Amino acid sequence: MSYKRFYWALFPLLFVAIGVLLSASPALASPLVDCNVPGDYATIGDALADPACDVINVASDIYPENLEIDRDVTIAGAGAAATIIDGGGLGRVILITDTATVTITDVTITNGLIVTGAKPWGGGIYNYDGDLVVMDSIIFSNTAYSSGGMFNEEMGDATLINVDVLSNTSAYVGGGLVNGGTMYMQGGSVLGNVAERNGGGIQNEGDMDIVGVTVGMKRARGSAGIANVDGTLRIMAATIGQN
Repeated sequence: MSYKRFYWALFPLLFVAIGVLLSASPALASPLVDCNVPGDYATIGDALADPACDVINVASDIYPENLEIDRDVTIAGAGAAATIIDGGGLGRVILITDTATVTITDVTITNGLIVTGAKPWGGGIYNYDGDLVVMDSIIFSNTAYSSGGMFNEEMGDATLINVDVLSNTSAYVGGGLVNGGTMYMQGGSVLGNVAERNGGGIQNEGDMDIVGVTVGMKRARGSAGIANVDGTLRIMAATIGQN
């Protein structure tokens, strides 16, 4: 057989191989859809209600909202000093109810209030079983029966990068935040929070890493800045005291 006839004989096999590779490869990911508040939607809640909105860009303003998130989404503010999500004392500010992947950046979360009900935890954020990332944000002046600023449930996974948890209040434990699941916190601070019992700043009941965070508390009847209760806690390059 000549070389030319040999190469022509290989062509059908080549096309079959290409077809197999194409059928086995995953479909190309669809581009993310950005939605703007205001602009495309009047409120963050309206944008969340549209499952087509993958990234919700929130302009500078104060948004009186109590949000429930049950899907994958990114909420991106214009800076923590500029984009403020205000619970208005009408309930917690953000509730993540499902196994969603949620990213929140460049916002302030404030004025959440939840002290009664089945789970009155996490006045600012309650992460039930989501995969949550919060970056470059402030969790400020929220109130709950437990975990005034944020509660990360046993099935939740939370990462906080450059987040300041400030001046939150708990009637029980964890003035700033309570972790019952898995949490990694790097940078930022936990300051000026109040708990009537343990963990004026943080109460850890799960698996937690604290790296380069300044932790203090304004008041706690029991343990001060951090209380580790039956959890695994790793601290590196952090400053811990009372403020």
